[in-house]
Amino acid sequence: LAVGDLCYLNADDSRWELVDANLSDGYDKQLGICVLASTDGNATEMLVFGKIRSAAFPAFTVGSPLYISETAGDITHTQPKTADVAIRLVGFALTAEDMLFNPSNDYIGHK
Repeated sequence: LAVGDLCYLNADDSRWELVDANLSDGYDKQLGICVLASTDGNATEMLVFGKIRSAAFPAFTVGSPLYISETAGDITHTQPKTADVAIRLVGFALTAEDMLFNPSNDYIGHK
């Protein structure tokens, strides 16, 4: 995991894993953003609410909503439109590099 990766807590093995908007990869679980890079099976640290800045983020549009991307571990300011993906708000852009991470508990499946 790299700093800035969007992850979910996998209940099967209690590990943080990359999340994506596809309807099978943790879109409906507890979300966090990696703040301490790590390798598979080793300890890491996750932000579950708050302000974060990361060079891994795309250039945000200030004030725009941010969503789980269809690319594992990424965040996007474009709402997913592909069939059979989840639309879940994860926060808002504060600046081009900063976001308020505040994931919604609600999501919908795009048909």
